[in-house]
Amino acid sequence: ASVARVAKQPERAPATEAPAAAGDGAAQLSCPAGMALVKTAKFPRGSVRRGVIKGIEGVALAKSGGAYCIDRYEYPGRGQRPRTSVTFNAAQGLCKGRGKRLCSDKEWRRACGGAFPYGRKFNPSRCNTEDADGEERSIAPAGKFKRCRSGYGAYDMSGNVSEWTADQTVRGGDFASADEDAMCSAGGRRSAGSARASIGFRCCSDFR
Repeated sequence: ASVARVAKQPERAPATEAPAAAGDGAAQLSCPAGMALVKTAKFPRGSVRRGVIKGIEGVALAKSGGAYCIDRYEYPGRGQRPRTSVTFNAAQGLCKGRGKRLCSDKEWRRACGGAFPYGRKFNPSRCNTEDADGEERSIAPAGKFKRCRSGYGAYDMSGNVSEWTADQTVRGGDFASADEDAMCSAGGRRSAGSARASIGFRCCSDFR
């Protein structure tokens, strides 16, 4: 009987992996959808581009507290009427339910910017505040005032609804505010049980 011959296959070299270069996607972080990146430290040159942190050094810095994320829009999100009449504890719980937390007072003000999100002088046409005739407006869907945007990309941080922070302060003024009452620093400490129809919130999150 004839014996079938099986062609001998050439041996394959064992697979090897080249070390990944920093910043090529092997080590990178970005904020969840709907959140903006806020840096609190100086990152290596080129390690942050379009909201994405790349490279081992940049990622390590972000995880050590060099950056955080903040909601671009007031809770519950873009195009929706901000949630108001919510107590401090309730706001904390709603953020936690989304895997986030309330922003600290310092974080909130940093994300808002300088005097106002858009510049140094009050402009009644930029945000949902008192209008140019001195008349108060009403609460608008989050993001309706498209030019009411901070340098970090957060909307409505002046006017619309004032917002809780983790330090039990409210910031930013509301739809009836003008001048200094609509500044990023406007507001102050409130009772934890305060649940006014003009107070809402947004959330922050950390890199882990």
